[in-house]
Amino acid sequence: MKSLAVKIWIMILLLAVAGYAAFTIRNKRVEREEVERQQVAARKLAEEKAKVAITEVPPVPVDLDSFTMTERNGKPMSFGELRGQVWIASMFFASCPNECRLLNQTVAALHNDPLFKDVKFVSVTVDPAVDTPESLSKTADILGADPKRWLFFTGKLDDIVRLGKQAKVDAGYKNHVARLMLFDRQGRIRGYYMFDDAQQIAKLRLEVPRLLAEGLGDSGQGVGAGDKSKTSPAKP
Repeated sequence: MKSLAVKIWIMILLLAVAGYAAFTIRNKRVEREEVERQQVAARKLAEEKAKVAITEVPPVPVDLDSFTMTERNGKPMSFGELRGQVWIASMFFASCPNECRLLNQTVAALHNDPLFKDVKFVSVTVDPAVDTPESLSKTADILGADPKRWLFFTGKLDDIVRLGKQAKVDAGYKNHVARLMLFDRQGRIRGYYMFDDAQQIAKLRLEVPRLLAEGLGDSGQGVGAGDKSKTSPAKP
């Protein structure tokens, strides 16, 4: 009898321990799910705010003449030569297998879109020690980049970082820069667009014809400045 009673108590104890463990695990799972839910909600809110902040900006001036880099053809080129044209800039590094690959695929789709036939594209590497002109030429060939309309640049890392600072993007060594930068004919950034956001790419498609219609003397007050009915710059 005593042995049976001990066995019963052991079973009860084991059941209690198992129940407590299950209860603890469930509570931790609920707490973790709640934390994750809050993080997702906070991230979505931040992304919604960012959509306004990064696309609706006053013109951002960039000192193009102070940047000379080497194009994939091996020849140096001053960014000042881009003045007078509407162009879209991006930053990437060729060894990135995911985000940069998707970024370049988005740029390639825009490059092949008839709406952008009068737009130039400029891709700058953030891994210049590895991404030589020869390497960039191979990347351009894979993407089907027209050498007259889609330029690929490498240069000194310090200059690339400095370009990022002027353009207000984080262009450090092998940093992922998810924003496309839309430049007007005066060499000013008129909008930033997340390459993986369909709504922002749609906004880019609306803005490009406006900038193409602008002359060099147009003032350009923020995104959508080609619409002369908008007389005040959008708030960043």
